[in-house]
Amino acid sequence: MESHKSLDVAVEIEVSLDHGSRTALYQQIFDCVWCDVIDGTLEPGQRLPTVRQLAVNLGVHLKENKTKTKTKTKSGGGGEE
Repeated sequence: MESHKSLDVAVEIEVSLDHGSRTALYQQIFDCVWCDVIDGTLEPGQRLPTVRQLAVNLGVHLKENKTKTKTKTKSGGGGEE
């Protein structure tokens, strides 16, 4: 069955952040995206929002989000820093 999701438009990501958690915000964001990949909510080739847009949508500081996202992307997302 062919998917009707557009690969040209960034998908909206559902992320619930717990600002009181001991888990860093960037890790919470990564975990939510990773779960969406694993459960098939995000399909291969779908565009994610830009780091700036994600930061605005989640109300987090761009620098924290951008630095940690780049680190996770380069490392393949695995392991702790």
